[in-house]
Amino acid sequence: MSNAIDKQISAANLNAFGWQLGDHIHSTPFTSHVFYLRDYRDNQVHLVTIGQQDFNSARTNLDVPIGAHVEAIAQLIKKSNKKALSKKHAGALSFALVNYIKNTGAYRQWLTLISPGERMHAVMNIYSQKNGLVRLRPFIIRHEELMLTPNDVMQSTEQIFEMDNARNPEWFN
Repeated sequence: MSNAIDKQISAANLNAFGWQLGDHIHSTPFTSHVFYLRDYRDNQVHLVTIGQQDFNSARTNLDVPIGAHVEAIAQLIKKSNKKALSKKHAGALSFALVNYIKNTGAYRQWLTLISPGERMHAVMNIYSQKNGLVRLRPFIIRHEELMLTPNDVMQSTEQIFEMDNARNPEWFN
């Protein structure tokens, strides 16, 4: 019963912010860090939540190169465009997101600024590379609301895209 109520409340809140429950993968938005991924390969925006307890207790796997996490994220996001991810694939996406973000400068900087219990809003631009690979461009937004709206995500990712394009044109050639 509690899970059904949590799901209804989560769905209502996600809908109020402009998201669908299908976008929501892991846990209730109230106790989660939120990942927003803008995939420039097809201009789609995705939302993934990962429970704060799960995130905080997850140990990063230093044996896996960060590029493997980037590739896993890119493949699983692309796969999710076709149909909802299975539990196995959703777990793999969560694992890759946690391991990737915990190994970024954006995350390390965020840790120096946060208040206890603050929820993370991690945003990632997914850029296509000429060699068929992808580049992830992470940044973290400190946001007091439950979550960003899709429009908020589009605006912030577009600003970062324009800045990246001006500062690093080789990423886009």
